[in-house]
Amino acid sequence: MLGKFILGGVALAATGFGLKRYFDNSGSVNIYHTSSNDDNLTNAEKVVQKIILAELKEMIKMFEDEREKLTNTTLLELNKALGEIQNLPTEIKLSKVMRTKYPFVKADEKITEEIQNYTALLIQTEIFINDNFYALDKLITHSNNFKTYSNEDKELINNFLQLSTLLNKINDSQMTYDKQFVSREYKRAFNQLKEIVK
Repeated sequence: MLGKFILGGVALAATGFGLKRYFDNSGSVNIYHTSSNDDNLTNAEKVVQKIILAELKEMIKMFEDEREKLTNTTLLELNKALGEIQNLPTEIKLSKVMRTKYPFVKADEKITEEIQNYTALLIQTEIFINDNFYALDKLITHSNNFKTYSNEDKELINNFLQLSTLLNKINDSQMTYDKQFVSREYKRAFNQLKEIVK
């Protein structure tokens, strides 16, 4: 009986040692601080509560605020409208704002500029979608069959489909993998987004 306690104690000690080594080697821990009010926080506030470099906290909060607003309002409405159209060339995916990690170990000028540019581009994307929504509503009211649309109308729908796909990709991706630079995947998605809404 005493042997079981000794073995249990050894296992706990080994687990604790392993966790300590993991956290020592990783340099930072990306966790949410739990509190009784956690459910009342926006996603952006939850993200900023994670361990993030102090220099990046404010701009990441602004980025997350815009990403959350765009996804939960404009993109949601866009995806629902596109979902009403029959015979679309691609399938519509409803996007959710994922909890993103920002484990940057440095906050140089290039990274801060990129995050600010991405926030501005999300705002520009929201304006672009809203400016063209009337044309989309009018089109769907007249006919909800993609095959009956003119080439110009098909181009509008294809732009909306691309925007939806890119915003979903951004929501599903991490901004950094190596903790030093914005990932190429993220850069490509935002560059493609810029080409559509410019």
